[in-house]
Amino acid sequence: MASYNDITGNCLVTKPATEAYRSGYDAIFGKKKVEVPAAPIEATTEEDEAWQAIDAQSSVGDKK
Repeated sequence: MASYNDITGNCLVTKPATEAYRSGYDAIFGKKKVEVPAAPIEATTEEDEAWQAIDAQSSVGDKK
């Protein structure tokens, strides 16, 4: 059974979504962009220096 407008007598039918509806819907209900603050750059640790030394040693034997 369809619903009718009491004043006009017109049948109430849902219309297909338009491009304006879609863009407005996304603007209101879309995912919000969250800014993640950049992590502070820490000073080089002894472990980092050890890995850099290992990398340097392994690249010495590489010949192209």
